[in-house]
Amino acid sequence: MGFHYKDIVPWGRAFNEYLDMFNLSEDDLALDIVGVGNGPVLIV
Repeated sequence: MGFHYKDIVPWGRAFNEYLDMFNLSEDDLALDIVGVGNGPVLIV
């Protein structure tokens, strides 16, 4: 059972935006990374 929001749209950034914003490398992505307060991440 999924959620349905009639008037609310989750807001977040695309995964590629985080890669660019934090200049993440392949080595960085192999590490454990915690996101606090960053909202949903859209994998596109």
